[in-house]
Amino acid sequence: MREAGLGITDSNQTVHNPALHEVGHVLHLGRGTLTVFIYPGRGARARDGAALDTTLHGVPTLDTPHYIMSGNLIAILITPSDATVERVTNALTARHTEGPP
Repeated sequence: MREAGLGITDSNQTVHNPALHEVGHVLHLGRGTLTVFIYPGRGARARDGAALDTTLHGVPTLDTPHYIMSGNLIAILITPSDATVERVTNALTARHTEGPP
Protein backbone atom coordinates (compact mmCIF):
# COMPACT_ATOMS: atom_id res chain seq x y z
CA MET A 1 0.00 0.00 0.00
CA ARG A 2 2.81 2.40 0.81
CA GLU A 3 4.48 1.51 -2.50
CA ALA A 4 1.28 2.71 -4.18
CA GLY A 5 1.60 6.05 -2.37
CA LEU A 6 -1.19 5.38 0.11
CA GLY A 7 -0.78 6.40 3.73
CA ILE A 8 -1.86 3.48 5.87
CA THR A 9 -1.83 2.91 9.62
CA ASP A 10 -2.25 -0.40 11.43
CA SER A 11 -4.91 -0.04 14.12
CA ASN A 12 -3.74 -3.21 15.90
CA GLN A 13 -7.42 -4.25 15.92
CA THR A 14 -8.87 -7.50 14.70
CA VAL A 15 -12.48 -8.17 13.76
CA HIS A 16 -14.69 -11.13 12.97
CA ASN A 17 -17.09 -11.09 10.05
CA PRO A 18 -19.86 -13.70 10.43
CA ALA A 19 -19.59 -14.63 6.73
CA LEU A 20 -15.83 -15.21 6.85
CA HIS A 21 -13.75 -17.85 8.62
CA GLU A 22 -10.53 -15.84 9.01
CA VAL A 23 -9.86 -12.97 11.42
CA GLY A 24 -9.71 -9.52 9.82
CA HIS A 25 -7.01 -6.96 10.50
CA VAL A 26 -8.16 -3.34 10.53
CA LEU A 27 -6.07 -0.69 8.81
CA HIS A 28 -6.79 3.03 8.56
CA LEU A 29 -6.36 4.57 5.15
CA GLY A 30 -6.91 8.31 4.92
CA ARG A 31 -10.62 8.85 5.62
CA GLY A 32 -11.35 5.15 5.17
CA THR A 33 -10.99 1.77 6.78
CA LEU A 34 -9.51 -1.31 5.14
CA THR A 35 -10.13 -4.68 6.75
CA VAL A 36 -7.92 -7.46 5.40
CA PHE A 37 -8.66 -11.18 5.72
CA ILE A 38 -5.75 -13.44 4.72
CA TYR A 39 -6.47 -17.10 3.93
CA PRO A 40 -4.13 -20.11 3.86
CA GLY A 41 -4.89 -20.54 0.14
CA ARG A 42 -6.96 -19.37 -2.80
CA GLY A 43 -9.50 -22.17 -2.43
CA ALA A 44 -10.43 -21.18 1.12
CA ARG A 45 -10.67 -17.54 0.07
CA ALA A 46 -12.88 -18.44 -2.91
CA ARG A 47 -15.27 -20.46 -0.71
CA ASP A 48 -15.70 -17.62 1.79
CA GLY A 49 -15.84 -15.00 -0.95
CA ALA A 50 -18.67 -16.83 -2.68
CA ALA A 51 -20.81 -16.47 0.47
CA LEU A 52 -20.46 -12.66 0.58
CA ASP A 53 -23.21 -10.46 -0.77
CA THR A 54 -21.11 -8.05 -2.83
CA THR A 55 -24.00 -6.57 -4.81
CA LEU A 56 -24.83 -2.94 -4.33
CA HIS A 57 -28.27 -2.38 -2.84
CA GLY A 58 -29.53 1.12 -3.52
CA VAL A 59 -27.45 4.25 -3.84
CA PRO A 60 -23.86 4.03 -2.52
CA THR A 61 -23.23 5.82 0.77
CA LEU A 62 -20.12 6.70 2.74
CA ASP A 63 -20.49 3.35 4.55
CA THR A 64 -20.87 1.20 1.42
CA PRO A 65 -18.28 -1.59 1.53
CA HIS A 66 -16.08 -2.24 -1.49
CA TYR A 67 -14.92 -5.88 -1.72
CA ILE A 68 -11.53 -6.74 -3.15
CA MET A 69 -10.75 -10.42 -3.69
CA SER A 70 -7.49 -11.67 -5.10
CA GLY A 71 -5.24 -14.64 -4.47
CA ASN A 72 -5.61 -15.58 -0.81
CA LEU A 73 -6.98 -12.17 0.21
CA ILE A 74 -10.37 -10.66 0.91
CA ALA A 75 -10.32 -6.95 1.72
CA ILE A 76 -13.27 -4.78 2.66
CA LEU A 77 -12.71 -1.09 2.04
CA ILE A 78 -14.99 1.64 3.32
CA THR A 79 -14.10 5.07 2.00
CA PRO A 80 -15.91 8.07 0.52
CA SER A 81 -13.28 8.34 -2.23
CA ASP A 82 -13.69 6.52 -5.56
CA ALA A 83 -10.05 7.33 -6.32
CA THR A 84 -8.97 5.54 -3.13
CA VAL A 85 -11.08 2.51 -4.08
CA GLU A 86 -9.34 2.35 -7.44
CA ARG A 87 -5.83 2.79 -6.01
CA VAL A 88 -6.33 0.21 -3.25
CA THR A 89 -7.89 -2.28 -5.67
CA ASN A 90 -5.00 -1.86 -8.11
CA ALA A 91 -2.40 -2.22 -5.35
CA LEU A 92 -3.95 -5.33 -3.79
CA THR A 93 -4.79 -7.17 -6.99
CA ALA A 94 -1.35 -6.53 -8.48
CA ARG A 95 0.40 -7.75 -5.32
CA HIS A 96 -1.67 -10.88 -4.84
CA THR A 97 -1.75 -12.11 -8.41
CA GLU A 98 2.00 -12.60 -8.47
CA GLY A 99 3.51 -16.02 -7.82
CA PRO A 100 2.24 -19.58 -8.00
CA PRO A 101 -1.44 -20.49 -7.40
